Amino acid sequence: MKKLSVVAFVLVAAIGCPPDKPVTGEVVTPGSADPASGKPGPSAATGAATPSALGAGSTTAIGALPMGAPVLIVEGVTYQRGDLERAIAQHAASTGVPPEALEPKIRDALEAPAYEKLIDRHLFSGEAKKRGLWPKDEEVATEHDRILRSLPPAMTVEGFLQKLGTDDQQFRKEIATDLALSKLFEALQKEQKAPDPAAVRKVYQENKDKFVAPELASASHILVQVDRDAKPDVVEAAKKRAEGIRAEVAGKDKATFARVAVAKSQDPRAKENKGDLGKFPRGAMVKELDDAAFKLKDGEVSGIVRTDFGLHILRGQGITKPGTRPFEEVKPMIEQREAGMAFATRRDAIVLDLRKTGKIERVV
Repeated sequence: MKKLSVVAFVLVAAIGCPPDKPVTGEVVTPGSADPASGKPGPSAATGAATPSALGAGSTTAIGALPMGAPVLIVEGVTYQRGDLERAIAQHAASTGVPPEALEPKIRDALEAPAYEKLIDRHLFSGEAKKRGLWPKDEEVATEHDRILRSLPPAMTVEGFLQKLGTDDQQFRKEIATDLALSKLFEALQKEQKAPDPAAVRKVYQENKDKFVAPELASASHILVQVDRDAKPDVVEAAKKRAEGIRAEVAGKDKATFARVAVAKSQDPRAKENKGDLGKFPRGAMVKELDDAAFKLKDGEVSGIVRTDFGLHILRGQGITKPGTRPFEEVKPMIEQREAGMAFATRRDAIVLDLRKTGKIERVV
């Protein structure tokens, strides 16, 4: 559960694309105050117009303030409304809502959690510095260059920074903070004990109904491509080719089917997988293939099955009946879940203690 790299949040906010997978962790806010030095960052009011555009239409007390108005002071460092707007936008983008689609109601709903994450980020940053986990300049430079190399071809560095409402110096400070948090969370994970084996098995015993594997079909196929709206003579020619291929594999072993699939299937993946579709539950394939695959016996070859992709010849490779997954199969998943919950509990306890001793002034 490493802290998400700065690039995920920063690029999401700037480009407006959701990341590949769901994200958790702290909000990255380029242009905000720098917790390492205790100095405020460049005013959001003088940055790009993005924050004000995102906050338009808000009905909250903070939403009514100018972008340069202070809204939070943590350990003497001031955060402005513009910082919060960036945090809100990035929080939304991490859930799949791009900045341009952030409606006022959604923005207002995300304001409070983003505000609290600004506090947590600052406090965690201070903890990382106390532990001597602040990154070296070389590490920051490496991450900085990696992020800029990952920008879309059409986006310039200047345009990227402008859209974030920051400059390169402040951007590097934010990268340093993010790397420090990564190191802090990694250190906390290393200090964490492995899940108790007895507790892991207890989770399995008490939740067996949740570890049920669905019915699975296993099959291979050979594809003869033909468009759904192809002319009759083209379809007829494709059918004759498919019937000829079927005659080659019907009643033959799996190795023969695989050899013919490599030689004659028009599925571009056939050269690599030899036509093997693997195991799949109902609904994973298009309906025609689904219906055929779940009716085939092990070793049985289907008739010609037509889909939008073309004509298919399938060879059944057995049906796996539904049933409870064995403990050893799901044990790693349970251990990961238990470790994740334990880490989250400890992380929350740490930040709660930091909040008790930290000087936090909620301006609004």
